[in-house]
Amino acid sequence: MKQVKIAALALAAVFSAPAVMAQECLQDQYGNQYNVTFDAVNKSITGVATVVQRNNEQWTLSGSYATNKTGTKRKEQQLTMTDSGNTNQLYMLRGVYPNFAWYYNGAYGAQEGTWVACGTAVAAKAAKTEGRQGVR
Repeated sequence: MKQVKIAALALAAVFSAPAVMAQECLQDQYGNQYNVTFDAVNKSITGVATVVQRNNEQWTLSGSYATNKTGTKRKEQQLTMTDSGNTNQLYMLRGVYPNFAWYYNGAYGAQEGTWVACGTAVAAKAAKTEGRQGVR
């Protein structure tokens, strides 16, 4: 009987614990989708990007974010993705949420954007150029 009570208390503690992970689906100005999980304790971001500009390739992403002083709103955010076809190429999207800008291996890409929820109608834009300045 004592073991049953301990097990019940342990289950109650697990189910009443505050959620520290939050999932979200974001979309950029090109229609690429980012299924991300936010870790509120470590202020980290992990997930997968579906890159429509590259035939819906799945790219692994990771990142971090900071919050306002009260910790209630995401503020600065940075995601880094690895091109699945070229592991030497990194793409970064960083800025003050919900806005961001593209960076390529540390260089500013002059492509500003604003995050929207997945499923939001987006007028798909083409990347400005090939290679370093574009995702194609």
